[in-house]
Amino acid sequence: MTAFTFIRTADGMVIARGTVSGLTASGSTLDEALAELRRLLSNGRSCMAPNSGSEIETAWNEWLALRQKALGTGDLADGIASGKAFGRFHNLFVEPEGRQFADVIPLRGVQS
Repeated sequence: MTAFTFIRTADGMVIARGTVSGLTASGSTLDEALAELRRLLSNGRSCMAPNSGSEIETAWNEWLALRQKALGTGDLADGIASGKAFGRFHNLFVEPEGRQFADVIPLRGVQS
């Protein structure tokens, strides 16, 4: 399961907490939580699915680039492309039996 939540503490600090494939990361911003999650994913690379490495790294980097584009443009199509890219990353990261729908999510961009 993949989810990001935002928690506001009593002193007004916002904590972003995300979970991907059982790994949980948090930070004072979404970017900090993502950086921590990336560090955890790198450290756990030895126990990742057989197709780990460059394909997963490519999918992760693609999602980050599309996420930045979507944040910059605010366009719905860019947001959808970012979501699909994250889905692709997630499907590559989980166990092979959990990747049964990986071919449904396109590698790049939005379907026209």
